[in-house]
Amino acid sequence: MGKLEECYKIVLESESDTKWKQLGDLVLAAGNFKLAAECLNRAKDHSALLLLYSCQGDRAGMEALAKEASEAGRTNVAFVCNYLLGHTSECLNLLVETGRTPEAAFFARTYAPSHVSRMVELWKEDLTKVNAKAAESLADPAEYPNLFQDFDLGLIAEHQATQSKSQRLPAASYSEHAASLGANLIEQARSSGTSVDDLPASARPAPARADSDAAAASSGDADDAAAQAAQEAQAAAAKAAADAKAKQEADAAKAAADAKAKQEAETKAAADAAAAAAAKKKVRLVSVWMDGCFGLEFVGVGCVCARGSLACMLACSLASKLPTQCCVYASR
Repeated sequence: MGKLEECYKIVLESESDTKWKQLGDLVLAAGNFKLAAECLNRAKDHSALLLLYSCQGDRAGMEALAKEASEAGRTNVAFVCNYLLGHTSECLNLLVETGRTPEAAFFARTYAPSHVSRMVELWKEDLTKVNAKAAESLADPAEYPNLFQDFDLGLIAEHQATQSKSQRLPAASYSEHAASLGANLIEQARSSGTSVDDLPASARPAPARADSDAAAASSGDADDAAAQAAQEAQAAAAKAAADAKAKQEADAAKAAADAKAKQEAETKAAADAAAAAAAKKKVRLVSVWMDGCFGLEFVGVGCVCARGSLACMLACSLASKLPTQCCVYASR
């Protein structure tokens, strides 16, 4: 029915990203770009917003989208936004943050020559973890300018392009400046008569990290030596403390083992004594005073009786019920 305003009110009452995206597509098809931008923003549809803002030439919308997409982890959208805005530094930062230092180095070689040395240094650090020899083969234009043709002209062209970008032109004037988009910037820099020495410090490559480290080392050798000595002393103290703690723990473990062994020995001796006492109790002297027999010492269940009297037989029957090994009867 085309009642988009009514749809907008309904979605407001029950919001969801899916509903906002569907409404945004409908509103966009109807040509209501302002309402479409609001719906797509609520739906967080960064890809559709990139299409909308780039078609409209909405610079403020592109800048806001670049920041929002970067925070949301949509690095592809953020990169394209920054690229269209001419923010080469932000593009390089995104590439480095996502672990694409080789791409960052090539991007800098094409669009931001003043950042090449920094990107090459970062590339070397990453590549050293995989192949140190290959990392050493990477050349820095600041150290090997002969390997990079017209690199100085690239620096001049970058500076001139940066100055021209500061003049923001409306999208409606595209037809007036379309021819300049295909201009050869290197030839323009060559014919401008400008040299690298005329460029401000910000437009020149930063010094290589090795050179800056060497300068810092030469100016602060004493401080470095003192810091190193302090670190070594601290490490030695930590090692001594660790050794003392280990010795203390070993002594405690040895004492515990000795105490345990002593306790086990005492327990075993007590058990042996108890066993000996129990064995001694098994051998008992039983004196039976009956007719014809006396002094019966039982060491078994049989008996030897000189008289073989009835009393002796009775004694033998009693002795067989006792926990003994043998019995010997001696006659009176």
